[in-house]
Amino acid sequence: MVSRSQLVWQCRRGSLELDTLLTRYLEQRYDVAPATEQATFRQLLSLEDQQIFQYLSGQTEPDTVEIIDLVAHISSLISGSS
Repeated sequence: MVSRSQLVWQCRRGSLELDTLLTRYLEQRYDVAPATEQATFRQLLSLEDQQIFQYLSGQTEPDTVEIIDLVAHISSLISGSS
């Protein structure tokens, strides 16, 4: 199992935009998300920064429904409609 501090560290991507988006999700939704969504978030964190950025910016559509749904949750936090 991944500890909270490990997740915080993995959210630090070296890009302010990614850091902000991923950390906001971790702080506002991760703890109340279903276990499957938490696993998908950990999976997302294992991807390269550019791939994550392309998903979150809408440049590329994720390959799985789970990541598509997660990206939608992260986007809703950006727009404040969480």
